[in-house]
Amino acid sequence: MTKKRIDISERDTSSGQSLSDFLSKAGLEISKDAAKQPEMEPQKVKGPVKQKEPLYVRIEKKGRHGKVVTIVAGFTGLTGLIEDLAKKLKSQCGVGGSVKDREIVLQGDLQKKVMQLLQDQGYKVKG
Repeated sequence: MTKKRIDISERDTSSGQSLSDFLSKAGLEISKDAAKQPEMEPQKVKGPVKQKEPLYVRIEKKGRHGKVVTIVAGFTGLTGLIEDLAKKLKSQCGVGGSVKDREIVLQGDLQKKVMQLLQDQGYKVKG
């Protein structure tokens, strides 16, 4: 069986003629089921699983030219999750910081505030 080619470039779109009408006039049958697009179900993205081990929050001053920093250690999740957590903590505390060696480093003495924020997000925290 040879396939019949139809040039659809000559189709008059100004009259509002749909492609299915054009093809049916050309002698091709279109089933109702084929015309329907299958509906895509949105995939449910599971949230990150909270870790079972506690996070340790401590203050350091040594080796930082006298500046105090708050360090959150003990995170065992994915790298992207620790970076998201660091971003949330930095914005909620209004300070700068970074992620180094799987530890979140925040500028300033924020131990109590960080511990409270982490507990509010469902993490187990030790000081």
